[in-house]
Order: sequence, then structure tokens, then C-alpha cells
Amino acid sequence: MKTKMSLTTIVIVLVIVFFPYVLGWLLQGDFVFSGFLFNPQDGFSYLAKMRQGWEGSWGFTLPFTSNPGEPVPLFLFYLFLGHLARIFHLSLPVMYGITRFLSSAFLLFMLWDFLQRTFKEKSPDAQRVFWLLALGGGLGWLVALTSGFLTGDFWVAETYPFLSMFAAPHFSLGLALILWGDKISTMPFNPLNALGLSIISLTLGFIQPFGVVILGLWLGIRFLVQGLFQQNWIPWVRFIPVVPGLLVLFWQYGLISSHPVLRLWNEQNVTSALPLWDLLVSLSPAVILAVLGGRRAFQRKDFPFIVVAGWVLGAMVLIYFPFNLQRRFMTGLYIPVGVLAGYGVSAWLGSRSVLKKWVWRVVWITSFFTPLLVVLSTIGAVFQKDASVYLYPDEVRAFHWMEQNLPKNAVILAAPQTGLMIPAWTGLRVVYGHPFETVRSDESKQWVEKFFLGEMTAAETDVFFRQFNIQYLLIGPREEALLQGRNPSVGRMVYQTENVRIFRVEK
Repeated sequence: MKTKMSLTTIVIVLVIVFFPYVLGWLLQGDFVFSGFLFNPQDGFSYLAKMRQGWEGSWGFTLPFTSNPGEPVPLFLFYLFLGHLARIFHLSLPVMYGITRFLSSAFLLFMLWDFLQRTFKEKSPDAQRVFWLLALGGGLGWLVALTSGFLTGDFWVAETYPFLSMFAAPHFSLGLALILWGDKISTMPFNPLNALGLSIISLTLGFIQPFGVVILGLWLGIRFLVQGLFQQNWIPWVRFIPVVPGLLVLFWQYGLISSHPVLRLWNEQNVTSALPLWDLLVSLSPAVILAVLGGRRAFQRKDFPFIVVAGWVLGAMVLIYFPFNLQRRFMTGLYIPVGVLAGYGVSAWLGSRSVLKKWVWRVVWITSFFTPLLVVLSTIGAVFQKDASVYLYPDEVRAFHWMEQNLPKNAVILAAPQTGLMIPAWTGLRVVYGHPFETVRSDESKQWVEKFFLGEMTAAETDVFFRQFNIQYLLIGPREEALLQGRNPSVGRMVYQTENVRIFRVEK
């Protein structure tokens, strides 16, 4: 009966998560759906990485930079997906969507399994928490409706299972692997289980590197809880299976630090922690009940929930530790907060089932509003044919022509929004396309906008084109919006449709 219930619940969640995307494909009309509704800026960057794999490479170069340097084996998950797309003759957006769906289903199965293991005989509590974790968020909707400010529960996708599934496959797959690793770590220690945990750790290192830290944190907390509260210290050898993932993490850091271009990228790739008030709002109302749940767990010495509370406390220390990538340690944080919230409600209300149901209804309603606003806003983008998630037909035709006719390492000058799409659809370089993956992004973006807005002198234009080794200029609908009727004369036109022109720059 539990299996049937879990399968039904998981299917319902998957339908809710993927309905806007199905709508996006079905309502394309004369436009072309990109396959992204949540943070398309990063979505196109993932597609650009897949493009490099699709072209046969196992080395990554920054796709949104005119001079990316030598390729290095980073982002192997997306390079691998690109290879798979080529082997199975799938378009990159379709491959991305299939992977996101399978990763989401895997996450939901592992989440269900984790809750069943944690709550054990308290099956109704596990089911209630599952709905909260699978579709819940925080109270950011209150802030958004009153001030327009978007708190973290609208955009820090790796923290929430719902946003992870809605955003990108490596988020949901990473969370699923963390939960799977926890499950194996609680099994009897033997060579087979140690090998399994080592493989999970290694895989996690390539897919979601900071997930290895979260998995290690979880194992470390369990080590401390069993030793301090149960006087049953775990042998240190049980931590060895986490080492492969940590080695991958340090290896990747070494590759980036020693690479002249990627080092510059890493310096501007700053993901600072949310302000504390933002974090608390983004985790409420669950975090309020989680405080109650954690307190009761320590009072009752309920060790599984003390471990979960330790995850929250340990993650909070990491999140506010002075480090450029603090926000990465928010990975999966909503899971232990939601579990403690469920435990808190159960411990607080006990057998008062009617009151407990009403409390859960209030928690669900207030927690579901932010994800609901995310879904509704993306559905609105579908019906409005938002230019950030849809491509103009002439743009797609021009991209196909560029892919087939331009030199592989050609640098294209285009508007910032088009520059985000060109590497994903053609594999070619751009001057600016992404705030993190374009080296010296602020400077590059200013150059591009200054050119299209007609604010450059002839001498500045010459310096600009030479500095970035620009070979082609694309003028499409997005560029025309900046040009406002101006017609820059830079060279010979080599491609033209009704709405797109491409020029070969003469130097």
C-alpha cells in the first residue's frame, strides 16, 4: 500500500513540476521554445556546455568569452549529456529535459525513502513532510507581494527539492545522491557498501561538488551524535568512502586556480550568503516548527532527529563562513528543516489529530504560495512568448547557418541576450553573454551595449573590435531594439533573412 501511495504521489508531483514546460513546448507557435523557464541565463550556460560535449570534447572552455584558453576536464556531467545527445540523435534541449525529468523522479523516490526511514512507524508524518518538501518553499511570497523583493526561496534552487526539479538536473540529481549516500552510510560497513558509497561520493563530486561537503557533514554529525549521546563512536575507516568526492573537489579547484582564464572567472563567480533575515523568511514557516522539533529531539534523545538538527546547524556555520561560495552550502537545507518541522508538529500535538491536520494545512498553504507564484510566472512567460525563454524563428535559422558556415572559433558580436544563446545553439564564441562565464563580464557588457547604443567613436570601435578579435556582427530583433534604426557599417553582409543580418567584419 505504501509503494502504491508513493508512486501516485510522485507522479502527481512530477505532473505539477513539468506542466509549465510541456505547455511551453505545445504553445510554441511561430516561436521556438528554449526549454528553460526558470533562470534561463544559467540554463543556456548548461546547454552551451552540452554543446561542447556534443561536438566531441571532454574538455571545457568558457563558452561566453572570446579568448577562453585551453580546455580542461570540468563540468563533465554536462559534457557527458552532450555526448549522449549526439549518440542518440537528440537535440540538446530535449536531452536536457529528459535528464531533468529522470533526475527529478530519482530525487522524489530517494526523498520518500529517506522520510520512511526517518519517521519509521509514523507513516502519516512522513507523507505530510513529503508534500511539504516536494512542493514547498518559504514566506518569500509575502515579501514579494508587499515590496517586490525576491527572497531566496524564489531563486536559490539547490536549497529546495521543488526548485531543484524545476531548475536543473544536476541540482535534483545531486540531492538524490546525497540522500542515497546517507542511506548506504547507515547500512552495515562492508566492502560492497563502502564501494557503493565511494562511487556515490565520486559521482557527486563531478555532478554537484559542494554536495560532497554536505554528505561529509551529514556523516560527521552522525559520528558525533553516536559518540557523544550513545557512546558508540563510529570507526574512522567509515569516512574513507567520502574521500574520492573530496579529491575531485580539490582537483577541480586546482584546475581552475592554475588556468589563466578560469582563474579570472572564479574570481567573479561570487555566491555570497543570504542576509540572515532573508534566509529565515525563505525557510519559514517550516524553520519555526523546526526549532521546536530540534529542541524536542534533544530533550527526548531521539537520535535520528538530532542528526538532522546537526545538519541544519552545521550547514548554518558553513553558509556564514567567510568564503566566496557560501550559498553553495545551502544545498538541500530545506530537507532537514522540513523533517524537523514535521517532527516538531508531531511532538507538540501528539495524538490530537484534528488540530494536527489544521496546523499542517496552515503550513502547507503558507509554504506552497512561493512555488505557486514561480509556476504562475513561468506560465505567464509561456503565454506572453517572453523573449528570454523563446527564440525568434529567424534567429534559429541564422544560428543553424552560423553553425554550418562560420569558422569554429569565430567570435560574434551580438546583443547581451543573443550572446547568451549563440554558444548554446552554435558552439561559437561571443564578446558577452553571461555575467559569470564571460571573463571581465561588466567591462565586456559595457563595451557591447556602448556599441549598439551608438555611443562609440570610430577609433573606439576599432579598438573594441581588435581587442576582442570580433569577426562577425549579428543584427537581429534584440539588436535592433538597441540600435533603434541605426545601421552600423562594419563590413560585408554574408547572411540575411527578414529579421536577421550577419556581417563579416573587415579589419
